[in-house]
Order: sequence, then C-alpha cells, then structure tokens
Amino acid sequence: MTLKNKVILLISPEAWGKSFVSKHHYAKTLAERGNKVYFLNPPTSKEEVISVSDNLYIINKPLKFRGIGRLPNWLGAILTKWELQVVEQLIGEEVNIIWNFDSSRFFNLSRIKKPFKICHIVDMAENIHRDLLATTSDICFCTSDFIKQELQPDNDHVYKIHHGYQESRNNYQLEESFDQHKIQVGYVGNLSRFCIDWKIILQLIKEYPDIDFNFIGSYTISNLSRETLLKEYMEELQRASNVRLLGPKESYLIPSYLSKMDVLLSVYKMDTEGDIKQHSNLHKTMEYLGSGKVIVSSYSDEYKDYPELLIMSKKNEELLEKFREVVSDIRTYNSSEKEHLRRLFVENHTYSKQLDKIERIIDNHLS
Repeated sequence: MTLKNKVILLISPEAWGKSFVSKHHYAKTLAERGNKVYFLNPPTSKEEVISVSDNLYIINKPLKFRGIGRLPNWLGAILTKWELQVVEQLIGEEVNIIWNFDSSRFFNLSRIKKPFKICHIVDMAENIHRDLLATTSDICFCTSDFIKQELQPDNDHVYKIHHGYQESRNNYQLEESFDQHKIQVGYVGNLSRFCIDWKIILQLIKEYPDIDFNFIGSYTISNLSRETLLKEYMEELQRASNVRLLGPKESYLIPSYLSKMDVLLSVYKMDTEGDIKQHSNLHKTMEYLGSGKVIVSSYSDEYKDYPELLIMSKKNEELLEKFREVVSDIRTYNSSEKEHLRRLFVENHTYSKQLDKIERIIDNHLS
C-alpha cells in the first residue's frame, strides 16, 4: 500500500497544540506525502473541522456514544462503525485508513471492513482497551520490545518501528540568550509528568550552582497533559538562581533551543518493572540525539546496545556520578566524532524513512 493520496483518520490521545509528540509528527509527514490527514483530537464540546496546512485538518467533536467499553463487544462494534460514519459525514468523504494511537476510542474495529486499520502503540501506558484494538486491527506497530511482547498474543502482525525524528535545518533566532561562559543544561518535555525524578534533578541543581539548568515545556495543563507540576517542586525550581523555566515552545523551535545546550537531561523514576517498561523508548531522545549534544539519561531499554548514544545508568543514583564525569570533560563528550554518531542515528530514523518502512511492511502484509 502506497501511503500517498489516501484519506487518513489519525486518532490521537493528545490534542493538537504547541507541543508535538510522535502522533503530531506522523500526521504532518503523512500530509506532506500527499495524503489528506484528519487528526482527531480527544473529545471536545464543539464540533468543527479546522484546516492546519495543506492536506492536514484537525477534527474537534464530542463522542456520539460513551461507555462503549462497558457494552457487549458486538454492540460496541456496531456503535464504533456508526461513530466512523458520523466522522465521515462531518468531513464529507470516506476514510481509507484508520490510524489509531488511542486505545480509549475506536478500539473495537471488528465491524469496520473497508478502511485499512492500523493499531499504533507508542506508549506502554496506552492500555485502556489495547487488546481489543490490536485484535480488531489489520496490523500493529509499536516502539519497544516490551510493547511488542504484549501485543503479539492479540495480533499475528506486530512490528516494531523506532520513534522517528522530524528533520529541521533552520536555525531560528530565539527570544532568550544563553551565557556561553557557563555550561548550559537542557530538559525538554512535559514537566508536569509525575514520573519525572525531580529529586535527582533538584539535587543536581543544588550541587552545581555555576551551571545553568533550562527547562522547556509546560508545567501546567496543556495539549499533552491534564496534570500540573507539584507545588513543592515548582517552588524549589523558582527559588534556584541557576534555573530557567522557559515554558512550552513551538515544535519547530526545539532544535534551535537544543543547539544552545551543552548537556541534555532525561531523568525518570526507575523504581519498578513498570517504570522500566514505560520509559524504554522515549520520543524526546530522538530530538535530543538530533542536536548531537551529550545526553545524561536514566535507563532506556531500547538504547542498551548503543552506549555511544546515551550516558545512562540502570540506577538513578548513579546518574549523579555520570553527570559529574560529563561536565568535567564536556569537550570530549561533545567532540565532533561523538556528535556525528548521534546525528547519524536520527538521520536513519526520520519520520519520512519510518513511513517508508511502514509502507514496505504493509505491502508485504497485503501480498
């Protein structure tokens, strides 16, 4: 199946907004390839279709039928088919592909025959009705071995596709300036996530007062989160003289911000097996690697065979020592050779190349 000139309904658990994750990048890249992409936001009170760019539209609409997961499967399947018909009436055309990243909606696709049905799980926590979505889809994609193992009992056609990288060759002028005489540490992402290991991060901030720590991302409710950063952490960050909370930035600006950093942080709690599985492959890592800068990270299982890409440890307590080693010899860790290896990895995993891989897999599946 050629992923061109198709009408694609892309269902996302995160709304369209300032901050982008994989679903937004896939939608954008699919539209750039000549598909007409309808990005279905989480349920809203209003009903509208908004044009974002050529071939890319955002759908806002309430759910016509709620509580489908509590109904018998046969009835849920009928109502889901009806829900698709409502969407098609709203956009005024038939859907060729349902591309679902959200296991809480359109998860029972057994009565939908015509559109090709893709289950795409990029987050271990996306598990509301994941088994039924996988079972009733034509094919499944995922981003980690852990997710693949959990999907395989539900579908014989499960394939791992690594997170993608959105290429950006533009270097934008930024509002903020950064002191080039001090080491600049950067963290990009949703700061309100409870799984961030703030205790380790705050310890680094206290132990290195001469290093600037820059946080880019929302710490209140946003298109990516319904949570707010805990007050105790927020107050500590605001009190620290070497911390800047820069807030969320447009996705296209992120590479320019990363280029100003010397060290990039990615620190999540690793207390349980669930934590290890959940953070086995983070989307932010690809953005970090694209900058070429050294990354100090908690354990990420999908990178365990790539020691040249991340400075990481299974135990977060060891990150303090890893960080010390990096900042004491920053030139070596950010040498041109090491930066090249990091950039080379993402160049082989751009969203366009990931879609080429998906296209080939679907062709083999249909042949």
